[in-house]
Amino acid sequence: MKKFIFYGSDKSAKIISSSKIDVIASSNVEVIETDEEMNLYQKVKIPNQSLKLSYVCNWNQQCGISTYSKFIFDEIKNNLQDYKIFSEYPQNNEPFEDVDDITYCWKRGENLKLLVSKIKEYGSNFVLIQHEWGIFPNAGYFMSFIMELKRNGIDYAVVLHSVYNHLDKLIPLSILDNVIVHSNAAKDLLQKMKFGGDIFVIPHGCPEIREYQEIWNIFQTPYLIFGYGFGFKYKGVEVAIDAVKYLKENDPKFKNILYVYACSESETSKGINNNYYNSLVDKVEKENLTENILLLKGFLQPEILDVYLKTVKMVIFPYVSDPIDGVFGSSGAIKIAMSYNIPVIASKSHLFDDVDGYVIRAADYKELATEIDKIFSNSTYRQETIDKAHDYINKNTWKLCSDKYIDVIEKITNFI
Repeated sequence: MKKFIFYGSDKSAKIISSSKIDVIASSNVEVIETDEEMNLYQKVKIPNQSLKLSYVCNWNQQCGISTYSKFIFDEIKNNLQDYKIFSEYPQNNEPFEDVDDITYCWKRGENLKLLVSKIKEYGSNFVLIQHEWGIFPNAGYFMSFIMELKRNGIDYAVVLHSVYNHLDKLIPLSILDNVIVHSNAAKDLLQKMKFGGDIFVIPHGCPEIREYQEIWNIFQTPYLIFGYGFGFKYKGVEVAIDAVKYLKENDPKFKNILYVYACSESETSKGINNNYYNSLVDKVEKENLTENILLLKGFLQPEILDVYLKTVKMVIFPYVSDPIDGVFGSSGAIKIAMSYNIPVIASKSHLFDDVDGYVIRAADYKELATEIDKIFSNSTYRQETIDKAHDYINKNTWKLCSDKYIDVIEKITNFI
């Protein structure tokens, strides 16, 4: 049965009816019909009919920014009627999506003139840019892109997934008017650097908490620890290896402890990934931990990651970052792990500032080893750790975060 949404011109009165009502057919009332499941008299958010959104991102690529971009867009578009994705061309063998909503029109490191042209041709009145320094490595081209939007009177916001503590990464920010960051720590850094534009904090979105049956542990050890991510040195896998060594040498029960790290490869940085992976292999052999450390190589598909997270007993993220040139941002990987029924431990890296208080954070390998031992030895502490992570997940679902995006866009554009 069709349901009809009636609302006034101020979009404040929203009533659901199962049939049209002639009496409300006046000039200040609009009617929208829907097949969605709704209850009578349910309040609803009306899709924004004034906004024409251009969404700039690296669509459908094997990286965290691309994954984030898709999840947040899939929610944002439910609040809009007119939108288009303007994506970077696919990397290597990644597929094009042949649909009207997506236009591929730019490459990283090259000028963005065609991107500007396509946005103008579309007639956009707002551009939302999912930014990362590796995706827009040429600051000059990116600045020119922003200046063209300004010259054409097009409102915009730039989502800064990473903010750095050194000036050469902040110079392009001087021309920006509106930026979105994922943590108050990132906002504080921008303010400290005298950034003059508006800063909006929107936490990284989270998947819903999983309901699942634990998979049988084929590794046959109760002390099964997991980590995953691209093969970059800042992932701090060496810290995890040192913690495993410390546990094995200081407590007999950890004789058969196993740490599995899925060292994914980035299509744009294979040389770096290979070098890091090889250095980890050398370290494991040198420390005589070949029976306790398993290093996997290759891109970790979501369905395989799901299998691991239903099997392992704990996930750790021992990221390291230089205290001077540290990066302020957020990790999507940890949000996925937090949505499972397993404890998660992070490091003191600024990439985890947004989950501070919800996730255990260890400063070094000894603190990491201590927390691992405590979780395995104390079932109450283990459950408390899981419950805190789930509390964060419930407060920052993709839907709730996308609503904050809409609020920011409406504030910038004054659209209702």
